[in-house]
Amino acid sequence: METKLSTGNVVKLKERYAVGEFQGYYRITSIRGMYCNLGSIFGKTIYHKRVPLEWVIGCEAEWYESWSRSESYMCM
Repeated sequence: METKLSTGNVVKLKERYAVGEFQGYYRITSIRGMYCNLGSIFGKTIYHKRVPLEWVIGCEAEWYESWSRSESYMCM
């Protein structure tokens, strides 16, 4: 079952599109029609504009698991 994506969701690009600068986790900053803007999870920076929604997949649980094992999280 695929969940409906909305502004504020943590996403990553599907494997076939995640090359070069598109690797990693992003937060959806806005959705306009069939496209979205991808920005930083913490902060206001927008990294990619006009990315087709069919390229992204929601992965908040996966991101949180990775984040909770990071050194930054452990030092909080």
